Amino acid sequence: MRLCLSLVFLLIAGLGLLAQRAGTTFEKLQIADTAVGFATATLEPPGVSQITTCEARLETAQARYRFDGGAVSATTGMLLEMGDVLEVGNHADARALRLVKTGSTTGVLSVSCWP
Repeated sequence: MRLCLSLVFLLIAGLGLLAQRAGTTFEKLQIADTAVGFATATLEPPGVSQITTCEARLETAQARYRFDGGAVSATTGMLLEMGDVLEVGNHADARALRLVKTGSTTGVLSVSCWP
């Protein structure tokens, strides 16, 4: 009987974790010469609450970014070094974010977002 109750508890707990992860999105963003931002599918997945938080790690090359709607370039914007983690705490900033590479190497940004 205890084994049966333990299995039921583990099953219910596991389903709860799956439900929490259901709204999490992931994207590998290529950062080149033209300003790019997070994909709409990353920020507004169908059937999920609005994304409010994103965390991204720059895997290759330097990049610059801006949230304010101004033009970002290889020399203008906040510098993001390879290995840095960029945290975005609200949907509006996540939608406004634009990034470009600073040198000749294309950057790769791994992004996870959740409600």
